[in-house]
Amino acid sequence: MKVDQWIWGRELVIWGYDPSHRYTFKIEEPRKGRVGCLSLQYHNEKSETWLCIRGTVWALAVKEGRVCTWLMQPGDSLSLEAGVIHRMMGASENVQVAEASTPDAHAADKNVPKDVVRLHCTMGREVSAPRNKEESDIIKKCVEFTEEAISFIENGRMPPEHDSDFLKSKWGIRLWS
Repeated sequence: MKVDQWIWGRELVIWGYDPSHRYTFKIEEPRKGRVGCLSLQYHNEKSETWLCIRGTVWALAVKEGRVCTWLMQPGDSLSLEAGVIHRMMGASENVQVAEASTPDAHAADKNVPKDVVRLHCTMGREVSAPRNKEESDIIKKCVEFTEEAISFIENGRMPPEHDSDFLKSKWGIRLWS
């Protein structure tokens, strides 16, 4: 197992730390609020599934052009295929999210470039330009929902969900409650 410290929290790479591994399994521990907000991003090749294990995680995903947010609780899972714009953030303390994904070569070898296109970062990291006007408009809406969620969380409240029923009906599932 490898442990990576990131600006947003900690990542435990359980499987996928060797180039011969055919998939990657991680436990992500995003911190609460702005400091725990992962970048708004997509992957060109990597597909992933998140399973909330502990705490409440605020998840954002763009599906079929719709910006959706969901307050995931333990037992909730969300599948994100390659190309889907997404981000997560701790909405409570002590969040743990299991992530199973297609191989993540960067997890195995830090010399390999990450398969991530960063579109927005609350911590000011470098981002890529939108590919077109439609993506620019989607990013603006994602940032609006993110700032709203951060404001709620930093004021001790859970943020509202946006179009979560659509997201859950197509790509989410509750494994236990």
